[in-house]
Order: sequence, then C-alpha cells, then structure tokens
Amino acid sequence: QLVEITEACNCTKKACMTTVKPVCRYTHRVVVSNGLDEGHPTPMDVIYQPGETWQDGACKTCSCLSGAGGAVSVSCQQERCPICKPDEDKVYVDGQCCGYCRPMGCMIN
Repeated sequence: QLVEITEACNCTKKACMTTVKPVCRYTHRVVVSNGLDEGHPTPMDVIYQPGETWQDGACKTCSCLSGAGGAVSVSCQQERCPICKPDEDKVYVDGQCCGYCRPMGCMIN
C-alpha cells in the first residue's frame, strides 16, 4: 500500500506501508503415538492463518477464526468417545480418536 507523508517543510514523501495481517498462534501439546494421544515432549508454537484448521492429537480439532474488526481467535473442539459396554474391549486405530468397541466373548455373571 502506497501512502503519502506530508512533513513540516511541506514536502511530500511516498512510502510503502506493509499491512500486518492478524494470525492465530497455537501451542501444540499433544502428539499421536501408536494411535494414542501423548504429551508433546516440547510444546510447539505454530502460526495459522484465518480459515485454517488443524489437529492437536487425534481427538482435538482447532480452527483460526476471523472476527469483527479483523480480530482473530482460536476455537477448538474435543471429540467425545462413546464408552464401551462391560463385555466390550476398546480397540484403538492409528489416526482415529475413538477407535471402536469389540465384543470380548462370553461373560459369566
């Protein structure tokens, strides 16, 4: 963007003005290992542009949102997994949040 600057001596200078675009700063704290979320060895700061979406672990999805007046914010949703029945076993699948419930076989009451 080109702007004109009028100085006290009535001189006009032209200068380029850079526009700083708002960004979202997010600290990743989770890594996925063997299909399970684990703490990140060292939290990692990442810059995201408005409109971008990312994962923090297998179960958390975040987005960089634009608001009024050019403000930005991070919004995250944590996926909730169903609880397996007493006669089922939880099976985790790499890259999936919840995995699935598998029948264990016969149970004696």
